[in-house]
Amino acid sequence: MKVIDSESKELRSELKLLRRRYSKLKHKEEELIQQAAFQKNNPAPLIRTRYDGTILNVNPAGVKIFDKRVVGISVFSILTNLKKSHLKKITGSKTFRMDISVNSKEFQFSIRKDTRTKSFYFFGSDITERKLAEKNLRESEERLKLSIKGGDLGLFDYNVVTGECHFDKGWLDMLGYEAADIEPNVTGWVKLLHPDDEPSVMKKLTEHFSDPNVLYEVEMRLKAKSGEYRWILGKGEVQVRDDDGKPLRMSGTHQDITERKHTGDALKESEEKYRTLVEDSPLLICKLDTKGIFTYLNRAWEKTVGYTNDEMIGHSFTEFKKPEEATRTYNTSRKVVKGASLRDYETTYIAKNGSEILLNFRAGPTYDLARNVVGMQAMAEDITERKQAEEELKEANLSLQANIDQMPIGYIITGTDFVIQKWNPAAEKIFGFSGEEAIEQDIFDLIVPKDLKGIVKDSILLLLSDEPASYSETDNNIRKDGQLISCLWFNTPIKGKDDKVIAIQYMAMDITERKQLEKQLQESQRLEVVGQLAGGVAHDFNNTLAAIVGYAELSLEGVEKDSQVMKDLQALIDRANKSATIVDKLLAFSRKQVVSVRPTDLNQIIKETLKFIKPLIGEDIKLVRKLDHGIPEIQADPTAVDQIITNLCINARDAMQGGGKLTISTKLVTVDEEYCKSHVEASIGSYVILSVSDDGSGMDEETRDRIYEPFFTTKEVGKGSGLGLSMIYGLMKQHGGFIECNTELGKGTEFKIYFTLRRSSIKKVEIELDEELIVLGGNETILLVEDDEDVLQIEKRGLERRGYTVLTAENGRAALRLYKKNRKKIDIIITDIVLPLMSGIDFYESVRKIDPKTRFLFISGYADSVLKQKFNLENDIQILKKPFKHREMAFKTREILDG
Repeated sequence: MKVIDSESKELRSELKLLRRRYSKLKHKEEELIQQAAFQKNNPAPLIRTRYDGTILNVNPAGVKIFDKRVVGISVFSILTNLKKSHLKKITGSKTFRMDISVNSKEFQFSIRKDTRTKSFYFFGSDITERKLAEKNLRESEERLKLSIKGGDLGLFDYNVVTGECHFDKGWLDMLGYEAADIEPNVTGWVKLLHPDDEPSVMKKLTEHFSDPNVLYEVEMRLKAKSGEYRWILGKGEVQVRDDDGKPLRMSGTHQDITERKHTGDALKESEEKYRTLVEDSPLLICKLDTKGIFTYLNRAWEKTVGYTNDEMIGHSFTEFKKPEEATRTYNTSRKVVKGASLRDYETTYIAKNGSEILLNFRAGPTYDLARNVVGMQAMAEDITERKQAEEELKEANLSLQANIDQMPIGYIITGTDFVIQKWNPAAEKIFGFSGEEAIEQDIFDLIVPKDLKGIVKDSILLLLSDEPASYSETDNNIRKDGQLISCLWFNTPIKGKDDKVIAIQYMAMDITERKQLEKQLQESQRLEVVGQLAGGVAHDFNNTLAAIVGYAELSLEGVEKDSQVMKDLQALIDRANKSATIVDKLLAFSRKQVVSVRPTDLNQIIKETLKFIKPLIGEDIKLVRKLDHGIPEIQADPTAVDQIITNLCINARDAMQGGGKLTISTKLVTVDEEYCKSHVEASIGSYVILSVSDDGSGMDEETRDRIYEPFFTTKEVGKGSGLGLSMIYGLMKQHGGFIECNTELGKGTEFKIYFTLRRSSIKKVEIELDEELIVLGGNETILLVEDDEDVLQIEKRGLERRGYTVLTAENGRAALRLYKKNRKKIDIIITDIVLPLMSGIDFYESVRKIDPKTRFLFISGYADSVLKQKFNLENDIQILKKPFKHREMAFKTREILDG
């Protein structure tokens, strides 16, 4: 029993030592895991999550372990032992650890909370081997307990003289034998020795026999009954010797250490694996004593700083730094020696070639078994190139920021919550809000009307659902002063590393002015189309009126004077002439009316016109004149100006049914480029403005857009049919000027008429005949060209009655053939301008090539000035405007023939 107690005591001592070695190895394993956690090629898993457990990042090792993409899912779905309550207990200074089995392997995850990034870091390490070692150790402990009771510990007794050898039941049970299985002599157990172990066992036994001071303690492998070899620790001592010291009797123990042996080998292999991991790590890993002397450096140090390990180990880290850096870092290391941990400490080392290497350190103290600080260990990353890149990026960002601040386009950035983070000077100019007023504000609360927030926000939300950049125009953005403006937007989602939208970038351009110009241009083009239509209608109407007047005149020549028939025909002519006034207004709108401009005193015309206008506007309307007597003369048709003033005053009167004030003013202005940008019909230059304003009912925008249409009116049935403002519009176009209308519903209207000061070459042909004057005819030959058959026959009969010979043609080509055939006897050509197949102008030019002296008289429903501008006619061309009387055409024909 004394031997058993002694052996058990030794076993306990060995077990205690084994536990210490295991604890130290486990502590070292944890240190190595911490050192290698942030390596890109780290074989251990690393996971980062949000506070709510949503996985943000997983390193390649993690992806491989879990065998799937886990980004975006909950960490609780893969770490099933983890509870939300565990995470709640974690603070910035506490770490939570947990073990989990994945695909037949064991992992331990250390969970840390990072308040700076609002996330949790899960640092994983493969503890499969450690777990196995723990299991083996536990089993060994259990076997030790059993062995003390006779389980894994066997006793032997050896008679050296007789060779007899006896084993107790514990020994037999340890190897699975029965007593009958083992020969009761030394040969019986020697047969069980592994052949490789027999020499060392016999040597150790012989040495002990020869010298009692040499302990018999040997590890060997004995063959169990199952056929496997078990590792056995044999211990013994010679109990009896003869007088000569020769051994007579020996006893001892055999202990099964198979599991302990395997555990030791596993721990040794694990230690070797992590030693290799540290040596091959791209991070710079080192150990120092409490004075800052290097005691260990991995291979990455030599690769980074150029010094070999032999050149650095045994030297202080201060020898490889600038003096000021050495002092700062030394003071920091004192804190580590006192037990503090160090993170993200940046310091510079001087490489062997003299270059400066910037390292980012993490460091902590190292302890002995008594938890006394015995040194420091550190892990560093070379961030020299990264810092240089950051500086370059910073400079690039500063340059980009300067460009953004100088760009004329509004540049805005919001988060996914639509709160403004960036607001450049151009955005300030467009929307009126300063950067201080805009930053941290919801963009929809700031520049979008309340009733449109939902619609606009829905369109922007599409960007957050991975939609591409959007391009749009809006007419409803609101400035600080409350004004609505139009903007052109280009919106782009900004994505983070995980390809999720983290912000929205907006670029805005104020296109209010452009939209206004587009609207003016569209209005001008629409009125141009209407004008072309009106001109065509007027031309055809003139031909009809010409036929009516012609037939009536021809009929008058065959009836008795003062008869009822004569009166009826004259009434018919009068009605036709009245209809011609409507045509004149259409021609005025389409800019085809005949006007005769000359230097005109605008103020004088206003004074004369107001004499008969004042009674028309009534006593309840106050008439105010504000005339600038220093204005120059304008180039205008006085009659047209009178029409314009009268029409505007009557319209103003009708807009002030309850009375009001009518103001007429004149002044000289200069139109510059800036004004022309917002008024598409304006040109740079000097103008005299005629302003007619009232404080009447005003107009809404829809009405304002249609006021120049020929037959548009806001008056009741029977009180007007339009044409007034359309006539003014056309007359101003012929004068080279333009109209500006400013109106607001309920606040009155102001019309500004801009008259140009430039001279015009428009020339009017007027014929005023005394009704009693006899118009002579002749016997010359006339070529008459007219595409309207009725008008052609009427004009032919009228000329033939006055003695002329008339040749007729209904289109330009027929007229040209007829002229070539009879050109020697044709004295004059009377032709319409608008003809089928070949226009009257082309016909004219063809004839002039044959005979430049051929005399022409043009007839048309268009104005001569417009024809000269459109067809580039000479100033001496004579044009007779439809409808006309036969006497007028006969008079003009005779005048041209007589030279």
